Amino acid sequence: MFDERKILLDRIKALGQDGVGVKPFLDAFLTMEKTVATLNKEKLAESIERLTTQIEEQERRSKAAKDFQPKAVQTTTAAANAVATSCHPAAAAPVKKAVYSAPVEVDSGAVAFTPQMAEQIRNDPNGWVNYWQHRYNRDPNHKPEEYPAFIRVLDFAAKTLNDANRPQEAIVFSNRAQSGRDLRRKKAADGK
Repeated sequence: MFDERKILLDRIKALGQDGVGVKPFLDAFLTMEKTVATLNKEKLAESIERLTTQIEEQERRSKAAKDFQPKAVQTTTAAANAVATSCHPAAAAPVKKAVYSAPVEVDSGAVAFTPQMAEQIRNDPNGWVNYWQHRYNRDPNHKPEEYPAFIRVLDFAAKTLNDANRPQEAIVFSNRAQSGRDLRRKKAADGK
């Protein structure tokens, strides 16, 4: 199964050239390569198939991220400001910056998201998630995706966009939430 293994390695290299972190894939590949001489063909085929499936999923996520195009949202305030500036520069009103609200904490530790937050997501999903990402970027040893509350933020963004019939935007946040869950499971399994 030399050709299949070579194709697998080439796909891992291509992901790396696209800027995707390939260490887990490369580690799995190298582990498989160490056992090639001792594995029977069926076990080797299973290992190749499992790694191929993982790489295909990462390729889909990478493609979705590359193909993602944020929707341009122009508020009425910004539109009025643009018109006023072009006609009467002195009369222009300041452009309002987006203000994101925190979720309401409830006794169970769950997070309640408000309709106002759903509206913020529909207007600027990346800005809203970036706001939360910065809030959970507290510890340089932990990614925001390692916090369960941030994963809920990503899930809520994905659900809101899916409900608004914007699945291509939703998949980006859904994939990030899944990556966070995978990372948490891996760390739990490693005892970290």
